[in-house]
Amino acid sequence: DGLIRMINQLPLEQVSTSKISTYVSVHDTAENQPVFFKLNGLSADAIRTLLLASSAIPHIYAPEHYLGREFMDGSMTPEGDLCVQPAYAEGHRNLLLVSMRPQLSLYGGTSVGNSNLFEYYPDCDFTLIKPSKAMGNLLTGTLNFAQSKIRSNFEQGYADAKAIIEGNGTAALTNEDIHAMLIQKMQRLFQNSAQLSGFLNEYGNRFAPNVPLPTLGGNFFYDNV
Repeated sequence: DGLIRMINQLPLEQVSTSKISTYVSVHDTAENQPVFFKLNGLSADAIRTLLLASSAIPHIYAPEHYLGREFMDGSMTPEGDLCVQPAYAEGHRNLLLVSMRPQLSLYGGTSVGNSNLFEYYPDCDFTLIKPSKAMGNLLTGTLNFAQSKIRSNFEQGYADAKAIIEGNGTAALTNEDIHAMLIQKMQRLFQNSAQLSGFLNEYGNRFAPNVPLPTLGGNFFYDNV
């Protein structure tokens, strides 16, 4: 009820008539995939329904029905959470991404679930803002509406965003980040495994140890790439 009251206070007609493209990300429960709706030109009732759908956390809130389909929170998938596709389709290539997932990596990986965005959008320049520390789980974070927690989240979000935008901070690279970056560089340097093997045999032991990567037998190091 509180969320509905908040949405009802929004100037939804201004969203509809705005010259700035505005999208909402929802999850199609039947197709199990994200869907992006452009809110410009839609009625206030349609926008309200889609905003409620985008806030419908699974197992907490019921899904919303729109155009005969059932939709829930778009962040159920990393693609829906980041919402890159509609901005890319409109020609934007310098993208500012904001995520609530501290473990999110633009390079993807099994621990974060998203694909390597640089492979899907090679001509994009991404700036990622994400929490510098964990925000809590479903109960202690997402559904924690205590005033102290809300204030703490505001302050952390402001500090994290300010640090990234001003260039005083960077999103910490995970091991999967480093591994994915290494693979990209290696694929440009070596056309096949025989070339890589020959290179390692010739030069591997001559490099000063810095960041060993066991996936390459421990003989090759990220800094040297």
